[in-house]
Amino acid sequence: MKKNKILFFILALFVVSNSVNAQIEKEIRAYVDSLELSVNNGRKMLWQKIQERDFQKVAEIYDYLTFQTNINNCCAFTYNEDLLIASIIKDWSKLLEHFANFSEVTRTLLCYQIRDNIFRFLYDEVNESAIQLLEISKNDNNLTYTDKEVLELYFYLVGNGQDATFDKKKREFKKKNPNSIYNDFVNNYLPAPSPKIGLNFGMGATEIFPTRNLNNYFSPATVFNVTLDIYADKFFFSLQADGGQMKLFTPLSSELTGYEESFEKNYNFRYSNVGGLFGYIVARNEQIRFAPYVYLGGIYLMSNLYKSDEKDLEFKFFDSFFAGPGLRTDVKLIAFNLKDRYMTMTSSLALRLDVGYNFPAKFHYFPAKGDVSYTRLALVWIIGDF
Repeated sequence: MKKNKILFFILALFVVSNSVNAQIEKEIRAYVDSLELSVNNGRKMLWQKIQERDFQKVAEIYDYLTFQTNINNCCAFTYNEDLLIASIIKDWSKLLEHFANFSEVTRTLLCYQIRDNIFRFLYDEVNESAIQLLEISKNDNNLTYTDKEVLELYFYLVGNGQDATFDKKKREFKKKNPNSIYNDFVNNYLPAPSPKIGLNFGMGATEIFPTRNLNNYFSPATVFNVTLDIYADKFFFSLQADGGQMKLFTPLSSELTGYEESFEKNYNFRYSNVGGLFGYIVARNEQIRFAPYVYLGGIYLMSNLYKSDEKDLEFKFFDSFFAGPGLRTDVKLIAFNLKDRYMTMTSSLALRLDVGYNFPAKFHYFPAKGDVSYTRLALVWIIGDF
């Protein structure tokens, strides 16, 4: 009897379980999410109406879906799709509203996962008509000058992609509109301007001007200079070298110097400085750029009696580390392009003027202790951006 009761209980449990599962299955099969159905069907219909060029119907579908999904605190379209649809239907106020409320709009989540490829279709549509849309917006008297500028930025980007012209337009917009309501969109949605990158090779002449007590022994001298520069946006680093001879105009006897040799007037001492130059461009346009810099390296002024491997035997005024400030000015002379089969590279020639002052850290002949000021003039070949 006890065994029969257990079997009966198991059978009853099985029947109840199957009944519950069958009921759930019926409910699932009968369940329809009306909002999901509206969104999916609405997106398909919008796609079709764009192909038919029925932009009035496109606007109606878009407004309906936007209203319905906003009630549920979600959205039917991605932010990019919103911009493209507003562009297609030429609703500048809606497009500008999305620009102005970039952070707020992009925080709203999609109602459902997108399964179609409508974005690619919308992008291609606006890409092909970007110039026309830009011209139409420029002729709209209801838009402010700032409205038209930000629309130009957007349509240029969609129509042409990011290039040097876009970067220039974005920089100009930010400079002219520091407090624009569109700055959140411009700064955080539009791509950042690519850094201006350039590689420079330069050669020329440097005029050396001894200062303080050093000026009592040497006249100004002209030496050769060579430079290799790497520019990245506003920062640059240069490998710089100056070298040549400086004439002694005051005789130096061995009794005065304690050195075994005496030096007559007009004796040529070797001069050189080699080091790294670190700078920052504070102002630039298409033709000229200004940059203060700091120059660090090694510097020497010594006699020329021995071979290079016997340098330690030379009489030295100084042979030490140095540091000094300077100001660089580059003026573009001519621009041209270097072309090959695969690419075109921007290039130009510029005239460079450096003005600076170097402080040697250690003097060997203290009566002549002083510093070195200079002007450096060079012809520079620039590969890349100026």
